[in-house]
Amino acid sequence: MEPTESTNQPMRTAGALPESVADMPLNVHVSLGHARLLLKDVFKMTVGSIIELGKSGDELASLVANGKVTARGRLVIMKGQYGLRVVSKVANDKSGR
Repeated sequence: MEPTESTNQPMRTAGALPESVADMPLNVHVSLGHARLLLKDVFKMTVGSIIELGKSGDELASLVANGKVTARGRLVIMKGQYGLRVVSKVANDKSGR
């Protein structure tokens, strides 16, 4: 596993977890930003409408797992599909995991 750029430490590996937990599927998503819209504005949307997400284009995207930000990174395109290059890990508890 590649180290993160900000800490130069590897991300936590599955080997540190019990196998029964490490093999559980986990849904994650990448957050680019958010917006608060009025319902009437949602109904007015058409193809080509633009929604501002409140972030500049050079800000990092967030990797969210189980409702918590776990890492931040830059969007990349690999083989025609989006991906996330992790540049920092976010500690969510006292142990830094």
